[in-house]
Amino acid sequence: MHIPTFLVMSLLLAAFVSFCWQYYVGDPDNRLTDRRFMLAGISLTLAVSYVPLSLNLAAPILALTSMLFFAAALTLVCVSIRLARRVRRKPAQ
Repeated sequence: MHIPTFLVMSLLLAAFVSFCWQYYVGDPDNRLTDRRFMLAGISLTLAVSYVPLSLNLAAPILALTSMLFFAAALTLVCVSIRLARRVRRKPAQ
């Protein structure tokens, strides 16, 4: 079963936008090792690498690849929702 490219890409880009928004709103101490920054980078890397793969692979391999990328995209969206729902504590001053 082949997952359509627009579905995989829309999930990956939604995860990227969600992580970027959470990263922008949050104020972490160490910006580059913040988990939202790394997850946004992973989702963007997967989105960019999926396009050439979907154009150049044979049908049986593409079906497996599209399912793996869809599972990764769905996982990233679920993680972004869980991180967005987490309540942040303000530091004591």
